[in-house]
Amino acid sequence: MLWLSAVLIAAVSNLDNCTVGVAYGIRDRRIAAIPNLIIALLTMAATAGAMTFGRELSMLVAPAVASALGTAIIIGIGVG
Repeated sequence: MLWLSAVLIAAVSNLDNCTVGVAYGIRDRRIAAIPNLIIALLTMAATAGAMTFGRELSMLVAPAVASALGTAIIIGIGVG
């Protein structure tokens, strides 16, 4: 299940590559398949690592504390 989630999240996050592809396409530049594949695989590996770390961390942190930390992080990202 972890790998399926990682693949799906990696696919969604690689939709950002579409924006870059459109921008490059407007300039008549092509993005090779191999660099895109490498980026996708690295994104999937990083996502799987983050999910694994999060699962392990969830066993150590109380849900209320995790919720408060998550809220603070999201607020911090929005402010920054």
